[in-house]
Amino acid sequence: MKRDPALTRSYGHEWRHNEQVFRPLVRYNSAHVLMLADKGVIPPAAARRLLHELEALARSGFDSIPYELALDGLQPNIEAELSRRLGPDIAGWLNTGRARQECEFVSRQIAIRNRLLDVAEQSIGVRTALEALARRSEHDTMPYYTWAQQAEPVTFGYYLAAVAEAIAQDGIQIKAAYRSINRSRASCGQVAPPPLPIDRGRVACWLGFEGIMANSLYAYSSLDAELEVLSALSLLTANLTRLSENLYVWCSTEFGFMEFSDAFSGTSYAMPQKKNPYALRQVRPAASRVAAAWSEVMALFSGGLPMVGNGIIHAQNRLLECIGQANDVLTLMARALPALKVNAARMRAACADHWVQAPQLVFYLVRSRSIPFRQAHHIVRRVIDEAARRGLKPTQVDSRIVEAAAYEVTARRIRVGEKALSRALQPDLAVRTRTVGGPAPRSVQQQLKLLAERRKKDAVWHKTEVRRLKRAEAGLQAAVHKRLRP
Repeated sequence: MKRDPALTRSYGHEWRHNEQVFRPLVRYNSAHVLMLADKGVIPPAAARRLLHELEALARSGFDSIPYELALDGLQPNIEAELSRRLGPDIAGWLNTGRARQECEFVSRQIAIRNRLLDVAEQSIGVRTALEALARRSEHDTMPYYTWAQQAEPVTFGYYLAAVAEAIAQDGIQIKAAYRSINRSRASCGQVAPPPLPIDRGRVACWLGFEGIMANSLYAYSSLDAELEVLSALSLLTANLTRLSENLYVWCSTEFGFMEFSDAFSGTSYAMPQKKNPYALRQVRPAASRVAAAWSEVMALFSGGLPMVGNGIIHAQNRLLECIGQANDVLTLMARALPALKVNAARMRAACADHWVQAPQLVFYLVRSRSIPFRQAHHIVRRVIDEAARRGLKPTQVDSRIVEAAAYEVTARRIRVGEKALSRALQPDLAVRTRTVGGPAPRSVQQQLKLLAERRKKDAVWHKTEVRRLKRAEAGLQAAVHKRLRP
């Protein structure tokens, strides 16, 4: 059947990422052929010849076959190549009990699973960098901002520990998504399983899957696992974007709190005075693309009748692209964060003029003078207004101003000690009082200790999983070589 060239060109959009999925697909073909040979479905001689040529394809790679768009997919091209090498009688056994889309679907599932392990590894690298930078900055007092206004004094180490905890929490979602994507669809057939002695569990084991999607129709038509992966990636890249946006502001000349090293910066093509934090430039675009892909795949999955179309492959293609972008951003951030130069003096100086100490003064009145919180809040607001009227900085406010404001609000004479007031108005000292999960250095140290323990456990999980997949691949290789023996 001769197809219209416009239709043929469209196949190139549908069957993307052939280089990434080639070896997973060849490996799946080997596992399927081996299982059917063990079950007596494929004749032993035909199975040996098929397995031998599949081994040769795995060694030579995607570029070793003449890919034809008109064949509509990578699996038909592999079958065509085997037919050229072995003849149609032998190659005709390859797809026994399987549909083309199922083969393509499983190969992409394996590629997604493997790349998701890369995401887990790179996110651990980002957490390592965040924790190390937080330890260096646990005494670096700075103002934190809400509504773009100074809110309370914290430390840069405290802020970084918060980001590290967010990324650690995202790691839980990544592992959960990995468990979902690591359930096998392989050898499920199309719509219904073939009336053959199929052993899906054995194929799943050889391919490194930890279980199977039991219902064949669900395995063939579901995108639940892919959506879980996209959801986890969306959260992870969103948290990286929140970090990058703050760093953008704090690296600006107006703030000057920090700057990236020259290796992760660049200047303007037209304005030579600029030092742009180029390490951050891809973070938000990557997050936007991941979020868009999640929305696109959800609409594709839920927006039409299950019996219409085959958009599943489009969803997996988008997911492979998003995983690649997330990995690139994670790798860059893991390398750039250690090169961040912090201007602790500039951050501390920024706390001097804009009443970042005000909440501490409120709590001083609550705790030491037993004034109800809302009344204390009103007192400090009057103190701030009076200081502004007199042109005083926060540290220049004395007890008489506070006592006068207290009397206006409460109609009571409340004595305020100068020494206690001075302590309440020192940002560094205020930070030390916030101990319960707060920015006090000892508290941050404890937070970082817990984060390091979580990260080490996640690193062990990652290494264990990588080794398990290698053992599964070695097991398949051993089974294939056993079958190839004369």
